[in-house]
Amino acid sequence: MSFTTRHDTLIASSLLAASLILGARAVAADATLAQAEQQAAPAPISDVSDTQIKSFVIAQERVTEISQKWQDTLSGQETEPEMREVQEKARREMVIAVQNVGLSLQEYNQIAMAAQNDKGLQDRIRAQMSSG
Repeated sequence: MSFTTRHDTLIASSLLAASLILGARAVAADATLAQAEQQAAPAPISDVSDTQIKSFVIAQERVTEISQKWQDTLSGQETEPEMREVQEKARREMVIAVQNVGLSLQEYNQIAMAAQNDKGLQDRIRAQMSSG
């Protein structure tokens, strides 16, 4: 797998994880829930330090591992309450992983969202991933 493909996969995983951390549901029950979740999105971040990027990369890798670990369990659940319980357990683990590297959930989510559209930030994250 090429570095760019790996990076894109990790960014996609981090965005999935970010949505879990924000409490998003796999399928919105109604338009009100979907609208509320959109309003809960973090505000954009303008300046990301090298320390934050390093912490983000570590957190992202841990969150991706947690997401992958729980994916099989989640797909094996048959009812909505069972799925919610698994999602909540995964979310709690992800929150702890992010906080353990010194980032707040808001910082982690802001960096993940900003990386979607900021080529410079993507390059900095890639550089940290390759050095780390």
